[in-house]
This record gives sequence, C-alpha cells and structure tokens, in this order.
Amino acid sequence: MKKIFYFFAAIILLSSCRTMGTLYAPMYAPPVIEMPAHIKKIGIINRSLPVDNKGKQTWATLEAIMSGEGILEDKNGSMAAMSGAQVQFNMETFVKASQLKEIVLPGAGGGRMDAPLSFSIIDTLCTINDFDALLVLEAFDTDQRNSQTSYALRELANVAITGNVNLNSRPPSYSEVFVKMSWRLYDNKNQLILDEVTLSDYFGTSKYPYDLGDFNKRDGIQSSSYIGGRAYVGRLYPSWVRVYRDFYRRKGPELKMAARMMDVGDLDGAKKAWMALTSDPRRKVAGRACYNTAVGYELAGDLTSALEWCQKSYAIYRIKNARNYSNFLMNRMQNPKTR
Repeated sequence: MKKIFYFFAAIILLSSCRTMGTLYAPMYAPPVIEMPAHIKKIGIINRSLPVDNKGKQTWATLEAIMSGEGILEDKNGSMAAMSGAQVQFNMETFVKASQLKEIVLPGAGGGRMDAPLSFSIIDTLCTINDFDALLVLEAFDTDQRNSQTSYALRELANVAITGNVNLNSRPPSYSEVFVKMSWRLYDNKNQLILDEVTLSDYFGTSKYPYDLGDFNKRDGIQSSSYIGGRAYVGRLYPSWVRVYRDFYRRKGPELKMAARMMDVGDLDGAKKAWMALTSDPRRKVAGRACYNTAVGYELAGDLTSALEWCQKSYAIYRIKNARNYSNFLMNRMQNPKTR
C-alpha cells in the first residue's frame, strides 16, 4: 500500500514541478494566395467535363464503369463543388460570385487538367458578364475502391487457375471514395493565373461480413465536393486558427507568477512580467523570459521580434529549446502556412 502511495505522490510532485507549460491561443493565419483588391465580381465555371471530343467522352464513361463510379456522379459532384465555392464567396467575403451554369468549357475529363485557358477567352467571358476574374474548376474526379469487387476478381482468378470454388469464404466489406478537384483562378485585369491547385478528400465505410446497403456514396460525394469548394475559397482569405505553444513556467517566483497569470487567461499580464525579467541577473530566468517573450510576440503576429528574442535566449543565455524554436520561426517567416 505504501508503494502505491509513494508512486502517486511522485506523479503529483513531478506534475506540479514541470518546467514547461502549454499555451493554447488563436493565431492569425494569412491567406495562401492574396486576393487582389480590384477583384469585386468573380465568375465560376465548369471545365472538368469532356464535352468536345467523343473519344474523351467514351474514355470518361469507360473509366467510370471500371472504377465503380456512377456515370453522373462526377458531373453532380463538380456542380456541388462550384456551389460550395459560390456560397463561401458570397457569405464570407466581399466578393460577389456567380456561376455560369449555361457555359461548360471543354476539358480533359477523368480528373486530368488541360492547358490553361487563353486570356482572350477569359477576357471575353469577363467582359460579357461584368466579371473581374474567373474561377475555373479545371478537373474533377471520384474513384471508388470496393472490397467486394476486388474479392470477386480474385475469386474468379482462383477458379480459373485451380478449378476450385471456395463456398465458405466471406470477405470483410469496405468501400472507399476519393474525391479530387483542381482549380485555376484567372485575373483578367492583370492577365495572370493567380492560383492553380488540386484538393482531395476521402470518405468511406467498413462493415462485416459484406453488407454495404447503408453506404450512401452519392450523398457522400455531394457533401465532400461542396465542402471542397468552400475550402478552396478559404485559401484566398485570412483566418484565425487555434495553436499551442510551450512556455517556461519556472524558474524563480516571478516566472511562476507569470505562469499563474497564463492559467487564468491573463496573457497581457504574463507578457509584461516576462519582459521585465528579460534583464534579470539570473541566467536561466532571463533566458527563459526571453523565450516566453518570443512566444508572446509570435502569437501577436510579430515574427521578426519573436525571432530576435528567441535568438537572444539561445545565443546569450544558452536556453537549448530556443534553438529549435528559432529554426521553427525562421521556417514560418519563409513559409506562412507553417503553424
């Protein structure tokens, strides 16, 4: 009994004496692609379907059959993706978006991106419809992997080779659907392709022994495509994301006091306390205060000051964790998507 008591007492002691704490806070996330200020109206158009070439149509239909897709699923999914993009523009931004449903530009089909549209076409469409830019769904594709189909093919091969039929075999059943869409954003005024990206998503189910009757693939594709369209527009505008950062809770009563401020959500008070300790005569206290000050500046969006304080923490006060944090901050400055 005493051993158990000492064991839990040791855990409590270690938890209360830990050097580092974790801070959860919102952080400004810049857009992946900056939307130019002159773009106020944008058209959304579908180019993911092969409509100009009978050979392409035949290949797309054959591919749909072989991959387990419904022939109309890619078409309906692409329309859902465009609707998602339109809703996100009109609800969350100052840009007015409209779909050009009556115009379907010829594309490669089958999830393959064709060469970019010429800006003579872009200019014509923008001028006629009073758009500043065009968002083009260049490619869209869904692929389904079904365990029952794979199992049936393996059993047929086994019968052909051995002549034996296994009547007792029951395959575990699963179905996976992969959704892929590719977008290009054309700026008509500056004659530039502002963005070109492929997004993908996945959903599926598994059930034993082999009943997939409740797997609604059509609704899944519609939902995934709609969300994908909204997610694309999210790349073009800033947002706030929740991140966590480690900070020093101790050494010394002042750092402990700042940590208690953090425990009750007083980030501003903690930052003032850390700043006051950055010139403390005690090496570890000053170094850890510099490290924590860097965390405060990073969360405020000032990466330059954060890096300066972090480098000071490592170079002058020899705080080892500051070296990795400095490298992380430099990476963030070069790549804004890093969190």
